[in-house]
Amino acid sequence: MEPPICGDRQVDPGEACDWAMGNSDLAGCTAGCELAMCGDRLLHLGVEECDDGLDNSDKGGCTLECKKARCGDDHTFEGVEECDNGDTVTEDDPLINDDDLERLCTAPLRPPRASEDPAPRSDSRFEP
Repeated sequence: MEPPICGDRQVDPGEACDWAMGNSDLAGCTAGCELAMCGDRLLHLGVEECDDGLDNSDKGGCTLECKKARCGDDHTFEGVEECDNGDTVTEDDPLINDDDLERLCTAPLRPPRASEDPAPRSDSRFEP
């Protein structure tokens, strides 16, 4: 009995798929006859935006869903965004929002609390 050969268009024991010449580390069936999946460190074109393998993180540049981190995705990209509440421009509230019109995901604007700043201020951004 011949040993299984990845790339012969037959799904042999130990293979999840076999697309012969269509096997590719950029496709749904990898060069190793395994099904492509998020987290395998292989970029499945048209399906994944990124794939950092075990380094995928909802706090990093490539999320657990293999999507590139961006402002408004409801995940705070550590070291890049100060916050990210996932809202859209139409949901923006200037006192609690962090995903502003420029999509900067910066800290929310809010008036200082009395306990933080007992001295009165004049700041037109917070005038009623």
